[in-house]
Amino acid sequence: MASASRSSSRLVKILVLIAGGIGGGVVFCCLLGLVLNLLGQPVEDYEDTVQVMQSEVSTTEPTATPAPTEVATTAPLATVAPRPTERPVEPSPTTEPTPVPPTIEPTPIPPTPEPAISSEVQAYTLAIYPYVDSVGQALGEMSYLLLNPSINDDTWRTEMIVQIMTIRTAHSELSDMDNIPGDMQNIHNSLTGATGDCDAMTHSLVRGIDNENVADIEEAARYMEGCTEKIEYTTLLMNDYMAAYD
Repeated sequence: MASASRSSSRLVKILVLIAGGIGGGVVFCCLLGLVLNLLGQPVEDYEDTVQVMQSEVSTTEPTATPAPTEVATTAPLATVAPRPTERPVEPSPTTEPTPVPPTIEPTPIPPTPEPAISSEVQAYTLAIYPYVDSVGQALGEMSYLLLNPSINDDTWRTEMIVQIMTIRTAHSELSDMDNIPGDMQNIHNSLTGATGDCDAMTHSLVRGIDNENVADIEEAARYMEGCTEKIEYTTLLMNDYMAAYD
């Protein structure tokens, strides 16, 4: 009996350690944030704003009417002395104006279009969103349960089973997805690798709790480490992909 008690006590301590090591919930939430950003990628629509300016109308001063000019009385032709003969003025050579080259308008350079996320990628991120969210939530709840282990309490076991089935269902649905966009294939493979380790963790955890087997619990802890590392790598891949659209 004392041996069984010590074994059970050790099992509880390991469960608490696993709870502290379940960082998967946090990193899944980080990935979830990136998925949300990808879904909400703004497509900026630039519109030209045309401003109509009114030109000022200047008022012109009326032209003053010149006063009438008095006409002097001309003398008879006989009394007017003849004008001396004037030499004809040689016309100056006409200077041709220097031609002005026509102004060449520069050819406008069209703006470089911003890269846009394809509809296939948006559809993919929309499809994986609920599973990434549910796994992150389940790992968070599981961590809380393992920090307060009551393995003989039916309520505690029921809550644990709910989180376990959530993780398994999400992994199954993600693994069964097809028509993954080509530029999302690496991200999807990494994601399902992470959820696969989470799924394996649940099987080892259930065996360890049911059989009070420390070795199975320790195996569950190793799977959880693998899940966390892979989801961090998935987050890195998603970051790199989104960098092209910043």
